[in-house]
Amino acid sequence: MRLIQNKASDDHRTAVAHVLEGAEQISIAVAFLKEGGARIIGLLLEARLKQGAKIEAFLGTDFYITEPRALAHLLAIKKRFGAFEMFLANGKTATFHPKSYVGRSEGQVRCLIGSANLTTGALTTNDEISILATVNSDEQLSSDLKVTFADFRESGSFQELDDLVLGQYASRHKDAERLRRKLEKELEDNFAAQFDLRRLNGFLRQYRADKTERSALAKRRTDRDKALKVQQLIADLGNAPRISKEMRSVFAENLSNLISSREPYQHLWHSGDIHRRGSAALDHPKKTITLFAAGRKAAKLAPERGYEQMRQLERVLFNPVHILRL
Repeated sequence: MRLIQNKASDDHRTAVAHVLEGAEQISIAVAFLKEGGARIIGLLLEARLKQGAKIEAFLGTDFYITEPRALAHLLAIKKRFGAFEMFLANGKTATFHPKSYVGRSEGQVRCLIGSANLTTGALTTNDEISILATVNSDEQLSSDLKVTFADFRESGSFQELDDLVLGQYASRHKDAERLRRKLEKELEDNFAAQFDLRRLNGFLRQYRADKTERSALAKRRTDRDKALKVQQLIADLGNAPRISKEMRSVFAENLSNLISSREPYQHLWHSGDIHRRGSAALDHPKKTITLFAAGRKAAKLAPERGYEQMRQLERVLFNPVHILRL
């Protein structure tokens, strides 16, 4: 048993070929089949069919990702070999999402089970992970796989693929593709509209013309400068060996100037600047002062690193209480 990823020559295409090599009975179940994958698997299946192998394949149709041309490619092979059975999910039940390849020979079962569908990318270049295993035919995995594929047959969730079934699916697939392209264009147009600099410039002009907004911005800038000084005063309290009663009073007054909108406090931290429940920190002056002092140092670091340092310290100081969220 080993892990298969699409690295160098050890890709899923090679692993599938290994599973099918010398197999007398082959069972395949995948969610998606595309033309490139159909051509890769088609060559392998045709080689085994010429040697008398029996093959069953169960193919998903969810989201209409499976391509009609891919189905037609394998159907052409099926018409030439009576031992090749193909079943197409009818889409009326739960999403069909397995990716399993099983090859049985006398006394032995090989299988590849993981994330790879029958597409060129999945078999060769995508980031995929699967398990390749070989077991004896009397082992539990062999029995479980046999039962699983028997359940697929008996579930009523599949139709045997023929020209009629393919034609019906191709018609639905065409409609789905048309709607998908329409939706993708609408999304693209919507995103383009959202990031249209001309519209953004228009919003900026509206903002600058609003005296109330300009006044609010000016106040926020002034309050930010004041808040930085108050934060510095709180951080400086951390230089003392212990927190005295007088320092607690200084701490409470300064923190209240940051977070409180009640008179006579200044409410220098606007409501959109921090998370709620900052007032709970008033009951924990030592821990909060430590956090402010650390914040002064973290502010000199790159934003991502400084933020992560503060988050880690907050967890140490306040968990499991989760009192303050800075």
